[in-house]
Amino acid sequence: ESDSRAIVRKLREVHGETPTVLFCTHHLLALAQKTQWKLFPAPSLLIVDEAHLLEQHFSLVNTRSLSMHSLRSVLARERRLNKLGAASAVGRAYKQSQALSEELKAMRKAGDVAVELAELGFGQRQDLRRITSQLAEQLKSKGCAGVPLVHGFGKALEGVIERLDRIDRS
Repeated sequence: ESDSRAIVRKLREVHGETPTVLFCTHHLLALAQKTQWKLFPAPSLLIVDEAHLLEQHFSLVNTRSLSMHSLRSVLARERRLNKLGAASAVGRAYKQSQALSEELKAMRKAGDVAVELAELGFGQRQDLRRITSQLAEQLKSKGCAGVPLVHGFGKALEGVIERLDRIDRS
């Protein structure tokens, strides 16, 4: 059972089906919103822990796109708050996220803000797959495990890799 499901189960046990006060993380709030409050009923009063991450987490839960700027911001914040150097797992992930951003920037057409994977050439897709795989692996490392939102970014990167694989198979 995931942590989120255990929390929801405990909330239902303690407060029944209609809590009047709900204390939750930004992650649970985003999931509740996405499910139109089917996860648990809307409370009368909502207290959100780690609300400074709310915008980023709502974006991750509600979109299939990946913002490299958001990923770099999360990693930079983690480095700054924990005084982590460039050689740390988070520092290496930050450097790899910069490399991926530069690669994507070079692949964008003039005026575009996104890269359409299906329009890339085979060599470009191979380069993108390599860099994306390296970053996804770094985000899975033990040193990045505690960084807020990293799991979601890692899943999004895996989705990019799967999409590249599907394009190459077709």
